Amino acid sequence: MEGGRAMPRLQTKYLGWIEYDEASVIEFPAGLPGFERERRFVFIRNEAHAPLVFLQSVGTPGLCFLAVPVAEVEESYQVELAEEDAAVLGLAAGEGSGDLEVLALISRREGEPVTANLMAPVVVHVPGRKAVQAVRRDRRYRARHVLGVRVEGRALCS
Repeated sequence: MEGGRAMPRLQTKYLGWIEYDEASVIEFPAGLPGFERERRFVFIRNEAHAPLVFLQSVGTPGLCFLAVPVAEVEESYQVELAEEDAAVLGLAAGEGSGDLEVLALISRREGEPVTANLMAPVVVHVPGRKAVQAVRRDRRYRARHVLGVRVEGRALCS
């Protein structure tokens, strides 16, 4: 309980019921490509799964994306934001990236290595609690960067 009030609870497909602080919800004003109506997510982190981050939809219990900080995949990763993405995040022209968190979405196809999407990372403006999936215009990074591991069994998030 926070301040005598019960925290909201959220049913998740893979992690069961969780409590979360409404102030921790991250908003995707434009949704995510392919999921434009999904705009509110809770980012779930725990030591048992570190450095993984679960991006759990607040409105759809079965929708959860798995991500990892881009620096875990590519230590020298340089974020690139289009003007429209910076505007969605509420960033002023030329504002630095110090208040940004950049996550690579992870995907897995049966029998193939696990990959991270460095071409279109999720970029979060932490103070503003807003995020976009920022598709790069250059070809510096790949959408299916192989992480070099294979996952057996079912995925935790999809």
